[in-house]
Amino acid sequence: NGLAYAYAVTNTHLPEALPLAKQGLALAQKSGQPGDTRDESVAAAQDTLAWVQYRQGDYKNAEQGLLDAVSFDPRRPEMRFHLGSVYAAEGKTDAARAEFGHAVLLCPGYAEAETALKALDGPGKAGASS
Repeated sequence: NGLAYAYAVTNTHLPEALPLAKQGLALAQKSGQPGDTRDESVAAAQDTLAWVQYRQGDYKNAEQGLLDAVSFDPRRPEMRFHLGSVYAAEGKTDAARAEFGHAVLLCPGYAEAETALKALDGPGKAGASS
């Protein structure tokens, strides 16, 4: 999972990252208690897989994966940032703004989320869409 996430963050080796992320999620799901899918490691692995999908332009699957990850662990600012990034890529600016704002609330000073919020509100970006 760590290597897949590193590839996603650096936006490199994405073809290799996808199977690694899928394997990481499968291992995280197996390592939890029977029937317990709300485990932090599952949420982190789901986030990694979704972030790789986002980097590959697969926004539909990335969005669903991040919604799952956030439902598992709603207090992780990086997951909120990732979901906001997917929403922004899909043109869902109201939803992106909400997720970036949530990331900043969870982690004041989160520079990437603050920058993303400013970009949504920047020149030519006025007016939100859903």
